[in-house]
Amino acid sequence: MFIAKKIVSALLNPLPIALFLIILAVFLIYQQHHKSAITSLSTCLLVLFFTSTPFIVNPCTGFLEKRYPVLTSLPSNTQLIVVLGAGTRGQYPTANQTLGNASLARVTEGIRLTKIALRRHQPIKLILSGGSLDQPTSAHSMLQFAAQMGIPNKMLVLENTSLDTFEEAKLLQPLIQHRPFVL
Repeated sequence: MFIAKKIVSALLNPLPIALFLIILAVFLIYQQHHKSAITSLSTCLLVLFFTSTPFIVNPCTGFLEKRYPVLTSLPSNTQLIVVLGAGTRGQYPTANQTLGNASLARVTEGIRLTKIALRRHQPIKLILSGGSLDQPTSAHSMLQFAAQMGIPNKMLVLENTSLDTFEEAKLLQPLIQHRPFVL
């Protein structure tokens, strides 16, 4: 099921959709349906244009990002900082090379918040989550990166068996329980 979800989600990205429309257009040209082929190619160009043009994409993402402002301080009752994994790029010499862009951005933000708590002498744990079908896991690579950035090992908690966000939620619930956390 995990692999099927990954395949379907990958196919719903703009480039695979555009590629499908191009293949469809070639097939339609071969079948002598020129108007339908032109429609398919036009749709392909529109998909690529609307999903890759900054003046269209940036307002859409900006609208979502503005709904969740960056934390400049932690609530005083926060006990946990949770970082969900977002994949790795394979094995490289350093953790920051191994982590995918989203994982690296997430763990960097988690480290920033942890350092705020350290400066305030606030007891906190940094939970790093994310498994993998192969090694290294997102969680393990994030743990290495956090340690390289000066976060003490005693503050780090690892969950490295989940394969998707749903599994992360199920596996993190017993770790979090009812304690206040930031995600």
